[in-house]
Amino acid sequence: AKVTSVNRKKSSGFVWIRIDRNKDSTLLKPGARIVTYNELSEIKTNNNPGEFDYKDYSKKKRIGYQLNLDSNKFLKTYPERNSLVTKALKFRDRLHALLNQLKFDEMERSLLDALLLGKKTAMQKELTIGYRKAGAMHLLAISGLHVGILLLFVRTLLRPLRRWRIGKKVIIIVPFFSLWVFAFVTGLSASVLRAVIMFSLVSIAL
Repeated sequence: AKVTSVNRKKSSGFVWIRIDRNKDSTLLKPGARIVTYNELSEIKTNNNPGEFDYKDYSKKKRIGYQLNLDSNKFLKTYPERNSLVTKALKFRDRLHALLNQLKFDEMERSLLDALLLGKKTAMQKELTIGYRKAGAMHLLAISGLHVGILLLFVRTLLRPLRRWRIGKKVIIIVPFFSLWVFAFVTGLSASVLRAVIMFSLVSIAL
């Protein structure tokens, strides 16, 4: 979450928000604005050598604190922020709901969520451990590899259009548009945006 004020003073920064899952917990949607009286807590460092350092991971994302909430300790305020990123995240949530209606088992659905929508939160723990042990965890994180494959796939499909004069324009416009649609569908995350900008230039150069 992005911090906008603390003790009625304008502030800036980012925090992790943790909400315990139970029958009374409130699900926050992208763009929701909240007010809470809970205090921020520092992220604890990992004392076991060789294990994942959550504090260092958070620091690289410019996050130094976390906020533990339950449904009785915060108030939602309206109206919601309706930025482009918020719209992208809401659209991704709608696609996620549509995927849940399809007849896939839980493992297949979690893989589709990760590869198509960039959502890894629903992945089964055993599947995540398996990919990590195989050294293939990077395949589930949408990056330049996936965007490059998408560009190659779209350009291959459009290759027959080169015979026509208008086809050359289509080969420029459609791959470029496809990359940015993919970025929007995956929630406009920083890693995807970097890859899409780079491959957009590659697409035009080709």
